[in-house]
Amino acid sequence: MVAQTLPYPSVEAMVVQALIAIYGNEYSISTVLPEPIVQTAIRVQRLTGAPDNIWIDKPLVEVDVVTTKLVSGTAGYGLADVLSRDIQANLFNLRSLPLLEGVIQAVRTITGPRRIPDISVDTYRFAATYELSVHA
Repeated sequence: MVAQTLPYPSVEAMVVQALIAIYGNEYSISTVLPEPIVQTAIRVQRLTGAPDNIWIDKPLVEVDVVTTKLVSGTAGYGLADVLSRDIQANLFNLRSLPLLEGVIQAVRTITGPRRIPDISVDTYRFAATYELSVHA
C-alpha cells in the first residue's frame, strides 16, 4: 500500500478562524484589508513557505494590524503596537490545539511586530512575520 498525502490545510484560514474566535467582531479579521478601513483591521497573508515533509507544511505568514487616526484617534499607534504583540502571544498559545482546518504544531517569529510606515501619516500599520508548522 502506498502512503496517501492529505492536502495541507490553508494556514490563512486557520489563523483567521482562530483570531475571530479570540477577538470576535471587535476587529475586521481577514486575508484582505477592507476598503475603507472603518475599524481596526487584522490581515493574515501567507508569504511563502514549503512543505517540510508529506505531513507538515511550513509557511511564512505575515500578520498586519492596521488602523487609522479616523478609527482610533491619537491612540492608534499604541493600539496597533499592543494588538500586534497580543496576536504574537495568541499564536504561541494556539500550538497543539485542534482548529477547524488543522493543527498549528509550532510557531517561530521571523520578524517581530514592528511599525511599517505608510504613505498616509494617518495610517498605523504594525506587521510581524512567523514561520508556522501546520498539519491536517
